[in-house]
Formats: sequence, structure tokens, C-alpha cells
Amino acid sequence: MAAKTVRLALISALVGVVAGQNATLCSSAATKTISSRDEANKIGAACPTFTGSISLSDGPLYSDLSFNGVKEITGKLISKDWMTVTADSLERIGDAFENIDSYTTSLDFPKLAYVGAGMIFTESDQYRPGLQHVKMPNLKEVNGDLLVTGNHYFSELQIPNIERINGLFHIEDEHALYNLSLDKLATVGPGGIDFAGTFWDGISLASIKSVYPKFNIIAMSTGNCSEWDALRQPGGALANTEDYYCHGGCKRLYGKECYST
Repeated sequence: MAAKTVRLALISALVGVVAGQNATLCSSAATKTISSRDEANKIGAACPTFTGSISLSDGPLYSDLSFNGVKEITGKLISKDWMTVTADSLERIGDAFENIDSYTTSLDFPKLAYVGAGMIFTESDQYRPGLQHVKMPNLKEVNGDLLVTGNHYFSELQIPNIERINGLFHIEDEHALYNLSLDKLATVGPGGIDFAGTFWDGISLASIKSVYPKFNIIAMSTGNCSEWDALRQPGGALANTEDYYCHGGCKRLYGKECYST
């Protein structure tokens, strides 16, 4: 009986130690920096939920990172130095998702469904290629702005199931982004849509119902302007949009400046 009691006490103590280690590993008051694959694997194996913010940075340049196992990050997620980042399990980010002036070229998040405070993918260094591929096929809602600017070779924004952006949806200086297929997107605002780019293969918004307060598209292609003009009629999805502007056929495009020659 005494031996059994001792064994139970040891097991209880061991469980307590493991729980304490996991609690330390799975939360952080300051932003947690993940700079190695080993660190990413340890957190992924122990933490279905990470309480706090994570920065995928200070790792070896031009290397790939698989950050699997974590289903929810309650704070912010920042991607900085890893060339490609894959997160097969992540479903929810409580705060923002940022990739700013980064060496990351590809983000693959197949299960991500919700981002709680906006997404920003921007590049300010003209000599760094910036982000090129974003694949989030299950993303449904961004509770904040979605900003994609200055990534010189950005060619893929795969968010086919996005339904709602609770802020501004802004795309600018992404001249390799030929196609935008957003056929489930219904609501954008407050903020609206502000696109400037080539969009050679068109912009598709088959389910759009409300864009507020602005809907601005400037394109080297047609910009699908005739389609959006029709939605300005009474009862149309853009009838109540205050700031409406659509201009296609730009010969040259610098930021939002459209040149006809």
C-alpha cells in the first residue's frame, strides 16, 4: 500500500513538472522568437494553443520552416527571416499577422480561418524581392485591414473562401499579381476596397454585397470596370458606396498614378 502511494505521488509530481514545462513553453508575456526548426518543433508538439505573440525571425536566411501542431496563437504572428513558412495546423490568430520588410517569399497556411486584427504584407526595400506567394485556402474572415503593398514579385494571393474583411482591403505595387479570385467575399468595411495593379486576368467578386466607404480600382487591364459600374445602380452591391472610382487601360502605373501613354 505504501509503495503504491509513493508511486502515485511520483507520477503526480512528474505530471506537475511536465505541465509546468508546457505552460512555460506555450505562453509568453513578451513576443516569443522562434529562430530554429528545433524550437518550432518543440512548441508545435507541446502547444495546441500558444498564449501570446510569436515572431518567426532570426533564423538562417533562405531556409524553410514548418511550424506545425499549433492550432491557435492568441496574440500576433510575425514572419521575418525564413524563406518559406508552412503551418499545417494553425486555424486562428487572435491579433495581427505581419510580414513586413521580410526575407520570406512564401506563406502556406492551409487551415487558417480567422485573423483577429488585420494582415499586412509589405516591402519597402526596392532591392529585396519581398513576399511572392500567399496560400490560405480556408481563410474566412480578417477582422481588420488586409494590406498587400510593395512586394515586387508578388504573384499569388490564394484566399478563395474569404467572406469578410472588417477594414480596408488595399493592394498596390504588386505588378506580377495578374488574377484576383475572391468569389465568396461578401463584405468589406469600414475601409473598403482600394486596388492598383495590372490584374491582366481579371478581378472576380461574384458574391460581393457591401463595400464601404470606398471602392477604387486602377488597373492596366480593364479592371472589370463595366461590371462594377453596373453594381452602382439602385439595389446594387455598390449603390451605397460613397467613394467610387474605377479606371482601366493604364499604359503605365506608378503606385496609383495611371498614365495613358
